[in-house]
Amino acid sequence: MRLSKTLLWAGLLLVSEPTFAGRTDWRQMTVGHFHLYSTLRDFRTRDVARQLQAFENSVGEFLQAEDRLPDVPTIIYILDGGDFLRYGAGHPGLAGVFYERPYANVIVIDGDMSLDIVKVAVFHEYTHFIQRNSRTEKMPPWYVEGYAELFSGFKLDRNKITVGDLPAGVRVDMQSWIPMDRLLAVKQSDPEYRAERLAPQFYGESWALVHLLLFDDKSLHRPTANYLDNLDFGVPEADAFKQAFPFDKNGLDQAVRKLLERRVIHV
Repeated sequence: MRLSKTLLWAGLLLVSEPTFAGRTDWRQMTVGHFHLYSTLRDFRTRDVARQLQAFENSVGEFLQAEDRLPDVPTIIYILDGGDFLRYGAGHPGLAGVFYERPYANVIVIDGDMSLDIVKVAVFHEYTHFIQRNSRTEKMPPWYVEGYAELFSGFKLDRNKITVGDLPAGVRVDMQSWIPMDRLLAVKQSDPEYRAERLAPQFYGESWALVHLLLFDDKSLHRPTANYLDNLDFGVPEADAFKQAFPFDKNGLDQAVRKLLERRVIHV
C-alpha cells in the first residue's frame, strides 16, 4: 500500500528489506513496544512517542482478542525528507515504508510530512498488525482496510482520546461513488484496491461502511459478524449477505450515503 503525498490516502508501502545510512545524531525513545529513532527535533520526536504510547495503551488494548499480542517490538525510524527519499523510499510520493518481521516490525517515515498524515499511516499499519495477530478469519478487503482506517483516526488532545473521526487525508467523493454491491466484491487484485486513482475512494467508503456497522448502528453488529463468518466458511458473497442482513444491498448503499450526507457520526 502507498500513501501518496498528493492523494493522502492512508497506508504504508510494504517492501522487503530496509537500508539505512550510518548516522550519529539519532534521538532515541522507547514507549511500550515502540522504539523510536528520529533525526527530527526533540519536541517533534516526543510528540510522536506520546501519540504512539496513548494508541497502544488504549486502542491497542481495545482491538486485541483475549490472547495477548505477540511480544514483538515495532522500530520506527523518523527521517528528514532528504534521508527518507535516499534511504527509505527509493522514489518520491510515499509517506513511509512498513516491514513486518517475526522478530520486529520496522516502520520508516518521512518526518517532513504533516505529522497528522504520518500518524494516520502508522496507526493504520499497526492496526493491521493487531488484526493479523488477533484473528484467524479471512476478511474481505473493504473490512480490513475500513477497520484500519477507522482506528487510524485516533486523536490525542491533552488527556482526551477520540476514536472514530475521519482520519486526516481521507475523503469521499460522492460524485465518484462505488455502489456497495461493488465495494463488497472488491478483491486485492482489483483496481479499486490498487490503482492510486481509485483507491482513495475505496478506502474512504470502506471507512464509512465499517463505521456504520461497528459504531453507528448496534443492531448491525450481529448481522455483520454472521456475514463475515459466512464468508470465512466459503459461502458465496451474495448468499452470505442475503443470509445475514435484514435488507438488500441497495438498502445498505442508502444507509452509508445517509451517514455521509448527514455528516453526523459517533465518535
